[in-house]
Amino acid sequence: LKRTINKCREAVIMISVRVIAVVLAAVFLDGASCFRDITADVFGSAQPSVLGAFGDFNSDKLTDLFLASSDFHKVEIWIATGAKPSFEKSDVQCSVPGVIASIMPGDFDGDSIMDVLVASKESGGKSDVDIRIFWGRLRMGVDCDNSTQITAGWQPLLFDYNNDRVVDILSAKTEDANTRTVWTFGPSRIPTPVTLGQGSSPLSKPHSNSYVDLNDDMTADLMLTAQSSMEIWYWSGDGKFKGPLKRDYPQDAAVKGQSLFVDVDADGDMEHVMPVCLGSADCKHSAIMVLNGSHWVPWYESFQDAANYTWRFHYEEDQPDVAMPVALRTADVDMDGYPDFLAILDGKPPGQKKTVTRATLFLNVRCAGCPFGRNLVPYWNYGALANFDAAKLAAFFDIDEDGHMDILLTNGTRQNGFHTYALRNQFSDDACFIKVLAVSGLCYSDCPQGHLAYGTNQPGPLVRYRIITSSGYPQESCSSQLYQSAHYALQLPYVVFGLGQSPNFVDVLTVAFASNESVEHPSVHHQWTQIIPNSQMVIIPYPPSEPSRWVNKLFVTPGRQVVLTCIALVGTCVFIVLIIGALHWLEKREDRRMKLQEAHQFHFDAM
Repeated sequence: LKRTINKCREAVIMISVRVIAVVLAAVFLDGASCFRDITADVFGSAQPSVLGAFGDFNSDKLTDLFLASSDFHKVEIWIATGAKPSFEKSDVQCSVPGVIASIMPGDFDGDSIMDVLVASKESGGKSDVDIRIFWGRLRMGVDCDNSTQITAGWQPLLFDYNNDRVVDILSAKTEDANTRTVWTFGPSRIPTPVTLGQGSSPLSKPHSNSYVDLNDDMTADLMLTAQSSMEIWYWSGDGKFKGPLKRDYPQDAAVKGQSLFVDVDADGDMEHVMPVCLGSADCKHSAIMVLNGSHWVPWYESFQDAANYTWRFHYEEDQPDVAMPVALRTADVDMDGYPDFLAILDGKPPGQKKTVTRATLFLNVRCAGCPFGRNLVPYWNYGALANFDAAKLAAFFDIDEDGHMDILLTNGTRQNGFHTYALRNQFSDDACFIKVLAVSGLCYSDCPQGHLAYGTNQPGPLVRYRIITSSGYPQESCSSQLYQSAHYALQLPYVVFGLGQSPNFVDVLTVAFASNESVEHPSVHHQWTQIIPNSQMVIIPYPPSEPSRWVNKLFVTPGRQVVLTCIALVGTCVFIVLIIGALHWLEKREDRRMKLQEAHQFHFDAM
């Protein structure tokens, strides 16, 4: 019996070890790392058209979608449900007379209710941009019948000119192209034009005007793209932007794409990244440039796939009405702490006779001899991305609100119609992240909808974190929220940082806003310490001028690794308990058998 029990114990140990090994393999070896088409789960049987912008329209902590119809004449809003399907089309449909060039949600009158700005232009008509603001209603809606209208020569940049946490717009008038004009709003919803200053030349078309920290003082500045050069306007802290200072474009750039400001090497400073077409507008020589000090250096320019076919940036010079500029989208896809990129490219994959337009993923990897110690690795024809040969727009988006950056992709043509598809990120389920949403902070307990205004889409806040990795090395990075808005910028109203496979606490997280206090203190900021990884944080800067009282609402998302480890632990414990119970039952049965044998034995001592 003892030998039997010992063998059973050995079997229990072996089976337990195998169970743990299987579960750990499921955690760390999670299938193929690619994108999977989940459009049916996200949109059901409906077919959304052209992706336009993101924002929490109904302030329920879920990010909704703003889309343009296939004819680019109507704005549609799809509401996040938190269930399946993930989005449902709302009744909101605002029409504009021209072709929709951009959709920009924001709070323009300071009532903590989301409004919708639509920039449009007449098809084949004059070059003026018609800017209409459809005002948000108290009970989830938009007044599509009444709007405030402004006419400008360029698509607007959304930013906060006077640091009142109410969104203002920056553009220029056609008749006064060199003057940078700001329109501010208030409760009256009447636009008030203010002159920012004089530029050296008219703004470029398309432009990549940005509201982002350019001098590491944790305050958003202005970077405007003019025809002759870029203009830098620094925020001074005393209520004015100082400038402009000149910044040159990359040399020999025939096509200048949308600027990106991203911390490519995770050193706590953002780099200026620009996709360009060198030499000619056919983009046969495409390159991704990075500003290193005062000089532009090529970061990536080998666009050859495994079949030695050279791909190139997709540039729509012949479609002025709905043309999309050359652009890169950025997010940390594999959650390793370094931003990755997504681009629309033209090329011929193996077996194809005609040129296709596809979204291509570029992973940011370590490279000893490369600028900033990093390089880009393209994933040609990768996963579900290879199924779409007429990609129009592509953007990263957290579909399940779990910190993992998925992809929404608009595919199609003007003649055949456009449809948006959802692709799930399957790169890394066991990596940690931190997600930060900074709201305007104009209200807290007295918000008009009776709960916190999550959907104000505040442009310009700077978010910075610092952590000690599991290997003992410091890691830090920073990012700016909603620093671009024009030309279907498709920037997210939140910031997501990948932390790698490091379950350590985030040592410090800092959120900063521009301030009018003084030149010595151009920003107001607050630091939070010891943040749990896999946290989603909502930063409420209320009161705006008292950062020590700012509120942080923290929502923890248990990682898959933690969940599976708990399941493995509980399952192993239950299994061991069952085995122990079975062994205990066998031992009791053996005891009863021995007692019966003893009862039937003949006792010679009794004779």
